[in-house]
Amino acid sequence: MTQRSQFNLRNPDIDIDSNGRVWVVYEDNSWGPTEIVVSVRDTVGWNPKVRVTNSPSRKANPAIQVDTINNVHVVWEDDRNGHFQIFWDEWQDDNKAWVSSGQFGEDTPVMQYHANDPYQEGAPIDFKNPALEIFGDKLWLVAEAHFRDTNTSAIYRGYRDLIAGMWISSGAVITDESDEIPFCSKDIYYTRNQHELLSINSIISIS
Repeated sequence: MTQRSQFNLRNPDIDIDSNGRVWVVYEDNSWGPTEIVVSVRDTVGWNPKVRVTNSPSRKANPAIQVDTINNVHVVWEDDRNGHFQIFWDEWQDDNKAWVSSGQFGEDTPVMQYHANDPYQEGAPIDFKNPALEIFGDKLWLVAEAHFRDTNTSAIYRGYRDLIAGMWISSGAVITDESDEIPFCSKDIYYTRNQHELLSINSIISIS
C-alpha cells in the first residue's frame, strides 16, 4: 500500500464501501507537519495517496467510516486552535471530491470545548482518540475528553444525522432563533468516577 521511506506513516484505520473499494486513513509527515492522508484501493489497484488536511498543527489518531451511500467520513484529533478538538472531513461520492483543507473546502470541528455547552464542566477539555460507527441513519462519534484541571478523562459521544446533514455533539452548540440551545451533548457516558468503559455499541443502544 505504501513503500518504506524516511517518513513516518502511522495509526491506520480501514473501511470498505459497497463498490468494494478499500479506504485507509493514516498519519503522514511527508510534508513536515503530520497530515491526515487517505489511500484507496479499487479494481485497478492502489491509487496515489490523497492529502486530506493542510494545517500546521498536531494531528493524530484518525478514524474512517463509509456510510450507506458511499460517502466517506474521517475524524481525528487536532490542536490547531490551542487545545485538542475532533475534526471531520468528508469524501462526497457524488462529487468525487473531498471537502477538506487539503483539497476543496475546510476541516470542520465537530467535538470541542465550548463554554456555552451546559453539558461540559469546569476547565477546558482536550478531545482525543475518536472512533466512528454507522448505525441506522446516524454516524456515531465517541472520543476521550481529557479534563485539564484534574488530569482525568471521560468518554463523550455525538452523532451526525446523515439525513439532515447536521452534527449534534459536545461543543457543537446549535442555537435556535431565540438563542436557546436545543441541541448539544446529552451526557457523559463514562464519568470521571467510573472505572468501566462502554463499547460504542452500548453507547448507541442507550442513547
